[in-house]
Amino acid sequence: MINNVCIVVGVIVLFGLFSPGLCIECFRCNSTNNLDCLEKFMHPNPLRAESCADVFEARYCIKTTGIYNGFIGTRRFCSSRDLGNFCEFIYHEGEKREYKGCVYTCESDGCNAAFTNYPAPLPLGLITFTALVALVSKRILNST
Repeated sequence: MINNVCIVVGVIVLFGLFSPGLCIECFRCNSTNNLDCLEKFMHPNPLRAESCADVFEARYCIKTTGIYNGFIGTRRFCSSRDLGNFCEFIYHEGEKREYKGCVYTCESDGCNAAFTNYPAPLPLGLITFTALVALVSKRILNST
């Protein structure tokens, strides 16, 4: 009986950790218009991954860094194409130096973020799940 209750509670909590949906979620921003969209996110960052449902067959998250409209910047967006991962040096006419431009492509929710100090959601979810199962098991054992 106790094992069945633990399994049911565990399955319910486990399903609660995953968000339903058929499309990928990516960070979508442009540092020209949004200072929270810098190459490295400031802490804490108000940006969150958004659904890519409006992009036909979106399967990838992209982060690009380079020169946009004469300014160094970062863009994050959804894509139906794998643009690869590469960096190259770009020379703009009339300028004395080269700039490094990069493209990063990935395939999981929110993967086009920057490095931050936020804990990963899966380990936090597993800790919460374990604590909940332990609490429920202890209450069941104490009631019998």
